[in-house]
Amino acid sequence: MILIWFILSNFVILNLFIALIANSLEVPEEKKRELQLGYYLKNVYPRRIKMYRTVSLIDRIKKKIFRRPSTQDSKNFKEFLITGSAIMKARETEKLSNEHTVMNDQDISTYFKSISRFFRENINSKFNFVKKNPFYYNPKVIITESDSPFESGITVTINNFHEEKSAYLRKHPRFNDSYFIFSPNNTIRRLCQLLVPSSYGERIDSEGLSLDDSQILDSGVFGEICKDLFFLLSLAVTIALLVVSCYVTPLYKLKYSNENLNWVVYFDIGVTSFFTLEFIIKTVADGFIYTPNAYLRNPWNVIDFIVMEYMWIDVYSSIRSDNSNAKIFRAFTAIRIFRLITISDKGKDTFHILIFNGLSKLPMTAFASFCIIFPFTVWGLHLFRGHLGVCNDNSFGYDGCTNEFSNTVFKWSIMSPRVYKEPYLYFDNFGVSLKSLYEIISLEGWVDLLMALVNSTGVGKIPIVNASPGNAFFIILFNFISMGFILNLFVSTIIASHSTNTGLAFQTKDEKVWIYTKKLLSQAYPERVPDTNNYKNFRLMIFNFVNGSNQYYNVSVNVILYFHISLLLSQFNNNAQEVWIVRRKLYMATTTALLSSALLSLYGNGFRIYFKNKWMYFKFYILWSAFLFTFISSSYADDNISSNLAAKVFRSSIFLFIIPQFDVLSQLSDIAIASGPYLLPLAYTWLIVFLVFAITLNQLFGLTKLGPNTTENLNFRTVPKALLVLFRCSFGERWNYILEDIALSYPECTPNSILGNCESSVFAYIIIILWNIISMYIFMNIFASIIITHFGNVYGESNSSDRIKKRHIRNFTKAWKKFDFYGVGYIQFGEITPFLNSFEGPLSFKKWSSEHSIHNIVKNYMLVDPEDPYNVDINFKGLDELFSKPQLIKIHERKETYRKFLHHIKFISELTGKVVFANLLNTIPLYTTFEARKCLGIEEYVRYLFIMDKIDEIIKREKMELLYNKIQNWHFSKTRNSKKLEENSNHHTNIPDST
Repeated sequence: MILIWFILSNFVILNLFIALIANSLEVPEEKKRELQLGYYLKNVYPRRIKMYRTVSLIDRIKKKIFRRPSTQDSKNFKEFLITGSAIMKARETEKLSNEHTVMNDQDISTYFKSISRFFRENINSKFNFVKKNPFYYNPKVIITESDSPFESGITVTINNFHEEKSAYLRKHPRFNDSYFIFSPNNTIRRLCQLLVPSSYGERIDSEGLSLDDSQILDSGVFGEICKDLFFLLSLAVTIALLVVSCYVTPLYKLKYSNENLNWVVYFDIGVTSFFTLEFIIKTVADGFIYTPNAYLRNPWNVIDFIVMEYMWIDVYSSIRSDNSNAKIFRAFTAIRIFRLITISDKGKDTFHILIFNGLSKLPMTAFASFCIIFPFTVWGLHLFRGHLGVCNDNSFGYDGCTNEFSNTVFKWSIMSPRVYKEPYLYFDNFGVSLKSLYEIISLEGWVDLLMALVNSTGVGKIPIVNASPGNAFFIILFNFISMGFILNLFVSTIIASHSTNTGLAFQTKDEKVWIYTKKLLSQAYPERVPDTNNYKNFRLMIFNFVNGSNQYYNVSVNVILYFHISLLLSQFNNNAQEVWIVRRKLYMATTTALLSSALLSLYGNGFRIYFKNKWMYFKFYILWSAFLFTFISSSYADDNISSNLAAKVFRSSIFLFIIPQFDVLSQLSDIAIASGPYLLPLAYTWLIVFLVFAITLNQLFGLTKLGPNTTENLNFRTVPKALLVLFRCSFGERWNYILEDIALSYPECTPNSILGNCESSVFAYIIIILWNIISMYIFMNIFASIIITHFGNVYGESNSSDRIKKRHIRNFTKAWKKFDFYGVGYIQFGEITPFLNSFEGPLSFKKWSSEHSIHNIVKNYMLVDPEDPYNVDINFKGLDELFSKPQLIKIHERKETYRKFLHHIKFISELTGKVVFANLLNTIPLYTTFEARKCLGIEEYVRYLFIMDKIDEIIKREKMELLYNKIQNWHFSKTRNSKKLEENSNHHTNIPDST
């Protein structure tokens, strides 16, 4: 019953509350497309223009390593975006104003926005010169509709206020001088600009014109190399700072306090000096505060500047041996490790969305939550103030809790002082009451508080088991409200904020299904068939044996696999030694058989073809490792040796071999692999945040004494242990009790001592609660949200009968193999039609539908006499219905669609001159299963409409050429006929009279 209640409450009832709150925050389906367009114009469109101009080092490295084909021509990329937007707007005939709002704000935010507007207006009145500066204007997306009869459509442009900026520079020429000394043409400033990218926006010259890298001292490619080298040097110094921070812990310093630790001080001086040099270079290159590209206009530079100040204070404190202050300032130098996020644009975007935007939404949610917690806080304060304290001698209450008593510790009786103490969670004052209720929102400690309330008998009295069961109503009611509203409101708000900032909230159902289908299609590759003409008889026999010609072989391999899985499932701890010996022998037999099967397949298909499939890499590695370690461990009886443990791991991994045998599991694995680029930036950002908090907590609480809730492994003595504690706290596992152990106060610690940590109790509450919010509420829920977003369609609408599935992809790949025998990944353009006619399914696109095919007409509308083939009975009535006017219109539309499809494939194949496997596979569903206008996102739809516009021009040109040829042929035939008539008339007039 308990298990059933747990399943119902946690997986049904709780998720219903989350779904209801999330549904109230969700964007209506009919408004998603419009809001998606606004999001594209406001966020994606300017970012694409920026990417066209500058490419980060990581993106260039990925392009060199993976060599993925670009989806657009870089020469006309900007024109492509603008034209594509115009086409999209002209065809959709949607009216938009010049100002776009991505999403309507919730009513709860109105109060906060009015407050922020009040402060902003007051600040702007004080700094009116900044408000009038065009360099501080935000770029605007302007949509203009042409009124000319010769030009139609809508044009999308970005107004960067270039004219206003040029006029401002002419009026204030010193505004673009860094430190009011270095002008844009200064040689020193140009050299600094060679080393670092712009801190904010585009660099400009003294006249306000854009200044790219090729114009800086005529550097060109040399400028990119200089920036990359300086960036790599800065990255190496940051990594060195990370390594030393993990190694030089407070425990390490205490251990070697009597030895020479000058190398740590020298390292700190060197690192701080380098970051100071970097600061000087950046500020000379772009200015410090009030310049067009000022250093402090970049939020990452603000963090670096603050950390640099802390690092100098840390160096000064270390030189003076002021350890009490040094550990606090050194702890905050860990923030510098956030620089590791900046190596990737996706990492920076992820951090900005999660931390800056995520935390900005929390005050509104916190205010709503506080309105719910506040009455419970006051209620608990008035009802249970002083009720929960207990004496460590259970025989006395508050009045008798004095002197000493005999306390049994293990087997010894020890005299201990009586102490009257409050539990971790209690209601003696408003602050403590609020803190206690906040902690149990995460369901940590609420059972302890419940038992304390139920056992309470009054103020200062001895607690009795179940003395006041009615007090449980308070905790149960608060738990219900906090879980149903407060916690779910936090979760839903964070997920909604992330979805809005990434554009996921504006994706329609059709778009989600298309994205899922694209991920499924992205894992399909052309199969390569070996040239068996050169095979000898034995190898040819093996090839046919392992590739499906022998059904007994396939069944035998599957039987061995499932027998191995049965062995894994049937083992238990209390097996006798003889049973383990038999089990090892059986494991050895199954792994040998499975490895032999893999070796036969490797020999039959060849090394290159076998390992072209990524799954085969994994399978062969697991089988070989399982065989090797099982063979080694079979000679040992001890289960604890490393080889035996490795053998167990690899033998258990063989369980994964059942994945390709089930389409649902195979689809899940394909979607997991395809979703990697979306999950990895989040995981990487989360790891960096883990390291920053772990180093900070280690520096502050690395020497804090262990309490009742911390152990030898559950502490902050080293960075790895701190990571484990933070990982545990991310799931809410007794995080508040760990907080109580490190938030020490006098007399539990010694003030002004390196071992005391009395000064760090405030930092303990701030850092642990901040980690609780960032990791447990933000990262955990966003991670779950992304997984649900990318995996939700595996069991959703994508499994309907008209959607693309694994078997359809297998049919496509099998048919492709006939035309691309060697698996090179492309076929000739002339082979498209016979290829698409060679199989059925949603990935097959024929010029004629199946009902209008010759085979179907002969089968259903013609009856041929088997004895006399010339005796044919034709169903003319059925043919009239089949080729009626509505049917003829459909035939004509399908013919035109097929014509556009061929031109589409030809257009995207212009660079290679051949039809690429992936391009064809991703294009066919847009003509057979999906409707491009509904399923494609705005960016993809812009590209699609750009291609369609080119195709329409080509088809129009072809029709004009066809019409011209017909007119020319008609004119030629008419001229020829007139000449013949003239010749015939002349011939008749020249005939002599017979008389």
